[in-house]
Amino acid sequence: MDKPMILVIECFHSTPSDEQRAVLEIFRPQNSPNLSSDCCQWHIKTKYYEADVTVLIVDAKTAQETDISSIEALVVLFDDFKFLERANFWPRMFSLNPEIKVLTCVRVWDCEREDVSRWCLEHGFDLVETDPSPEYVAEAEEFNEKIGKGRIIEILQNVFCEQADSKKFSNDTASVLSNDSHSSCPVNPDVTTDGHSEGDGARDEDTSSALDYILQNFQEIQQHAESLPWEERRLFAERTVLKLWEEIGTDDDSPDEC
Repeated sequence: MDKPMILVIECFHSTPSDEQRAVLEIFRPQNSPNLSSDCCQWHIKTKYYEADVTVLIVDAKTAQETDISSIEALVVLFDDFKFLERANFWPRMFSLNPEIKVLTCVRVWDCEREDVSRWCLEHGFDLVETDPSPEYVAEAEEFNEKIGKGRIIEILQNVFCEQADSKKFSNDTASVLSNDSHSSCPVNPDVTTDGHSEGDGARDEDTSSALDYILQNFQEIQQHAESLPWEERRLFAERTVLKLWEEIGTDDDSPDEC
């Protein structure tokens, strides 16, 4: 099966500076200064899964003719919003309809911020500035959110595929999930309920227990998650989902679809 693909389009009205093209460094080895190659391989590695992704880099003039049938993510670099809006590749990109869409520039001018934000909202794009204003940086730090290239990497790490290698829970990870120091309502696979476990094996019983626990305590779990800082809330959600995945996964502990 083909690797999942991230399409990166450079849509610059004038000759881009190194700062404007700095996003491409995300996909390049540190010892490879060449940013002009149109195709490279990117290895995504998180705490829970790994995946190899193909990254195709094209300019606005050739994006319309790019010979691709599907993409998992689209990243568009730009320097002029009016020029970006007029680009002829949008019908093709919208027809591909990637799950993840990112619009990035060094910084959006105040006079066009409202238009850019509205456009991103209408078309389902995440807007990421690589050098945002000090006010935005302070706000992001207050909520422990990533900015710039770190934010782009965080977004693209959501590119899941059938080739992703899911990392199994260790006993320590399961223990953290069941006894989270930040959690007053942990997901506990050992909680049992009556009348919902009819399988012959212990796995079916554990699965029913975990599912029943979450269904019965969903509101409390949701309220607890909402009380956490953004990053801790994300990690809490990951632990919850992945524990359920482990409980209801296939015999070989790998999902049919990712």
